[in-house]
Amino acid sequence: MKKLIKLFVLVFILFTSNTQTFAEGYKIKVKINGLKDTTIYLGYHFGDKNFVLDTIQVNNKGEGIFEGNKNLDGGIYLIILPEKSFFEILIDKDQNFSIETDTSSKAENFVKNLKIKGSEENKQFNDYQKFMIIESKKVGTYRKKIQSNKENTDSVKIYKQKIKDIDEEVKNKWDEIVKNNPDALLSKIINSLNEITVPDAPVDDAGNKIDSLFEYHYYKNHFFDNIDFSDYRLLRTPIFFYKLNQFFTRVIIQIPDTVNVEAEKIIEKSKADKDIFQYVLQFIFNYANSSKIMGMDKTFVFLAEEYYLSGQATWIDSSFVEKIRDRVNELTPNLIGNAAPELKMTTYDEKYVSLYQVKAEYTVLIFWDTDCGHCKKDLPGLHEIYQKYWEKGVEVFSVYTHVDFKKWKKFIEDKGLTDWINVYDPYNFSDYRNKYNVVSTPLIYILDKDKKIIAKRIDTKTVEQILKDKLDKK
Repeated sequence: MKKLIKLFVLVFILFTSNTQTFAEGYKIKVKINGLKDTTIYLGYHFGDKNFVLDTIQVNNKGEGIFEGNKNLDGGIYLIILPEKSFFEILIDKDQNFSIETDTSSKAENFVKNLKIKGSEENKQFNDYQKFMIIESKKVGTYRKKIQSNKENTDSVKIYKQKIKDIDEEVKNKWDEIVKNNPDALLSKIINSLNEITVPDAPVDDAGNKIDSLFEYHYYKNHFFDNIDFSDYRLLRTPIFFYKLNQFFTRVIIQIPDTVNVEAEKIIEKSKADKDIFQYVLQFIFNYANSSKIMGMDKTFVFLAEEYYLSGQATWIDSSFVEKIRDRVNELTPNLIGNAAPELKMTTYDEKYVSLYQVKAEYTVLIFWDTDCGHCKKDLPGLHEIYQKYWEKGVEVFSVYTHVDFKKWKKFIEDKGLTDWINVYDPYNFSDYRNKYNVVSTPLIYILDKDKKIIAKRIDTKTVEQILKDKLDKK
């Protein structure tokens, strides 16, 4: 039922007929009873955002005309009134029509009062909107009754059945629309909203599931089966973003290698249409670039090398390509799973030491400086963790990133940090700043016994969690 409610949220969906052709350009006559001598806007959906396309001034009767010499792309468009209230219309094949409604603070009243002339598409769209609003209200009513009758199991059972009946009624309505208009955009959107039906998992002779994760893998592998990746009009609805976002944030496991595999499948599928290809690639690229999940920069590098630096993203200019290339060069040496770059530095007692000479089950590599407020707090905290785990094979390779030797030495002695490896490289001969992308401090990595990076850019609390987990398993 939660899925049903989510679908109701997407109630303002467009409908299109492919049987008519029209002259170039658009002309939309608007009359908003109750408005006069004010500005209204024509906007549209694109992904998860809305954009304004056209602006007009209505007269003292609330009348105005949106018009242009070029056809508009098909999609869900918005008539935006003062104070940001709005209602939605369909623009696709029919681009010369008139609409009339009354001012209201509720979108459902705009829909209820809407009158349309010259656009069968919008009449059908409006009928669909009205139907969905009515069914949504019914579900809301029964949900309230369930909440107020929690102790009465018989009543709860009845109300839940009524919601199931409404769900079935909606599905029947959707099936009818798809059957009557299989190539219409509304049909494609309905298909997109329909959840994948997962078959029963295969069982052995004893009735036990052969694969305990069968349902999950089936759902994941077939998640986009009902979406037409060749229809660019889907971009001007909320649906396409909704499905992409749901898949990457709620369906797949947030492990970079897994994300890379699934991203490539979807991107290759999206090549059926150049606009959808561009949108999908940019969506996943931005998702990886802005992710707070550790190691997702591996997905950023994968997408950059596979699509942007290879020339497949033809819409970007050379300067942006070079920015991506520079970023890839910064990230590649220190990706999780890679061997940590070697560091040869001077200790605070003026000896030389190599990172790879450190024999430890796990090495915590930290970059810090004495003037960093967070460092002053994190170093003692990390030292407590070190003292707890050093007997189990944990070592700390502590890199001072500034050049004031006396200040550095005083700090580590005052804080009692002399029992781990303290090093610095005042002339950056080791190129540690580039190798480890040190742009701020503190910066912490965890390496395994082979000096492979297993964690990066984490806080001391996470350091302890990872070490505890790894050492407990051992």
